[in-house]
Amino acid sequence: MSDLCAHVYGMTGGIAIVEGPPGAAKSAKQVAYYTEERGYWQHTLPVTSLIPEDFMGLQFPVDGAVKTLAPDLVDNSWAAHNRGLIPVILLDEFKSCSAMVFAVCLRLLQERSMGPHKLPPTTLFFGTCNPADIAANGNEFPMPIANRVGHFSCDVDLKAWQQGIMNGFPDPTWPMLPDNWKSFEREAIVQVVAYTTARPEQANMPPTKTSEQSGPYPSFRSWTNLATGNAGLLSLGLHEDYGHEMAQAVVGQAVGGEFMTYITNLDLRSPQECWDLGSKYKVPSTGDRQYAELNSMTAALVRDITPKNFADTWAVIEAAAKQGSSAEAAGCCPIVIKEVYSKKTRTSEEADYKIPKSALKTFAPILRESGII
Repeated sequence: MSDLCAHVYGMTGGIAIVEGPPGAAKSAKQVAYYTEERGYWQHTLPVTSLIPEDFMGLQFPVDGAVKTLAPDLVDNSWAAHNRGLIPVILLDEFKSCSAMVFAVCLRLLQERSMGPHKLPPTTLFFGTCNPADIAANGNEFPMPIANRVGHFSCDVDLKAWQQGIMNGFPDPTWPMLPDNWKSFEREAIVQVVAYTTARPEQANMPPTKTSEQSGPYPSFRSWTNLATGNAGLLSLGLHEDYGHEMAQAVVGQAVGGEFMTYITNLDLRSPQECWDLGSKYKVPSTGDRQYAELNSMTAALVRDITPKNFADTWAVIEAAAKQGSSAEAAGCCPIVIKEVYSKKTRTSEEADYKIPKSALKTFAPILRESGII
């Protein structure tokens, strides 16, 4: 189960670390899946045997200045990228790093750089490790690393392992993300913003106990990463099944579980239900639910642009403003104008995407102040 969730998180650009017992095929599954046949070029980086200088490249003097020769990994990654392949870097035995190697890995993971040399922007990172207490020269993650990665557990099914050693292990059958997966990101961000509005104390809550500092915890960075990972799940229709696992791997078990319970209990109407109500729309009773419902509808419009959905969206947000939710309604206007109206005005469909005069009257002061009009 964790393997699929880690895969989705990594495909969205997150750094997925899979931890489990020795012999659980953690690395073997990554090697089996990310092949050239599927459009990837893979390289295993044995971080446990590297020193910081290995990440910088060879230094040499030129006309009194010091230059660095790009590491082979950088050159090979760009060569693969230029062949149309996506580079995949597997950080093997990641909890066997020294403190100094963890430090240089920060730039590798955050900026996709080795010294001054950039990796292709499409580069994906996955990591595998045994628990620190049984890893060779094992070390727990420092907090800056812990907050940059998703922590996924590899639970081994005994029967599957027995069948595998008897008959060979099958290659993973994880799904590919659809081309439009990023269009679900706003919906995932809406969930995060709604929750952190209701629970502001959990927006940035680094752990104070040493025993918790090497694992996932809520911060502005990790909430952002969770929204991106959840966009991948939403695009595959897997958020209901894997949402708890994703949240707990990125923002921590307790907060992740509370986040998913909150999202489940919001009991929002679907975008289509909102559109069907139109001007008869009634806002939910609380501000967080109003924000979540209106912005989820707006995110759905961007994914499914039609003249009717466009008109119904304006009817809903106007109705919300008339009921006293003008701030929540106005917050939807910029994305509707930028992602739908502005694009359609450059096409032959312009006549079908006019902003209602009543909406301009209602929202014009806010839109002028924000620079939209």
